[in-house]
Amino acid sequence: SWIVNTGQKKYLYYIGWNAGATTRMSLIAGLAVSNDGGRTFIRNSRAPLLHRTNTEPFAILTAPCVFNMKDKWQMWYVSGEGWVDRDLPRYNIKYAESEDGINWKREGHVSLELNENETALARPCVVEENGIYKMWFSYKDPRVGYRIGYAESTDGGKNWLRYDNESGMDTSDYG
Repeated sequence: SWIVNTGQKKYLYYIGWNAGATTRMSLIAGLAVSNDGGRTFIRNSRAPLLHRTNTEPFAILTAPCVFNMKDKWQMWYVSGEGWVDRDLPRYNIKYAESEDGINWKREGHVSLELNENETALARPCVVEENGIYKMWFSYKDPRVGYRIGYAESTDGGKNWLRYDNESGMDTSDYG
């Protein structure tokens, strides 16, 4: 999902899944670390990087996008909000911070909220340019399928305004 190079180590934040009993699956985030420039990675823990909490009780906590800034680590990730039915989860994009890239302080802060009729916001990809954070992500309205969305943040990546029509990407005219 995302690699962060600290100079000494490489952190690989990945997406994993488990088959579900009452729902189709659970999606999790994991972390593997390389000390040899990325030739080999070792899982940081046998447990998921992001655990369910009272604030985030659903087993969809995945697809992390991570920045290693000078004074803090930042993460945007997919967080489950519930299920429409066994095969259709609802999830949005939330924000977390860390001091070490491993232990994350999650307060349930929603960076991007679902719009009307949407069931999914996923796969955040963030860059910073001239003090403006820019995010591309996927969003799903079951009536039209997945699309690429775009948002900007001027407060260091915590709160975002959507400008989906400015994503620069759309579906093809055919196929």
